[in-house]
Amino acid sequence: MKTIEKAAKEFEFQHGEQLFNDLGKSCPKLCIESFKEGAKFITKWYTFDEELPEHNVKVETKDIHGEIITFQFTGSCNIKDSAIAMSFTHWRPIYNLALVSQK
Repeated sequence: MKTIEKAAKEFEFQHGEQLFNDLGKSCPKLCIESFKEGAKFITKWYTFDEELPEHNVKVETKDIHGEIITFQFTGSCNIKDSAIAMSFTHWRPIYNLALVSQK
């Protein structure tokens, strides 16, 4: 897996000219920093004490063994109690990056 630093440089190389045209100014540093912040944002794990996912939305969960499982808390269940019962410790949203890149 690439480091965020290497991926940020590749992103800047691939998209820097378009962003330059869009912004009307040089942006290598802006591209790299924006990419890093975005990568940090989409890879952040939340504990069930910090924040709870919404009902009926698929999320990635991590259990006490470090296994990552796609899961959806359905209906009107108590999400925190359900997470504890299934040994989930963390969760994060699943972002559809294909939709984001088409904008």
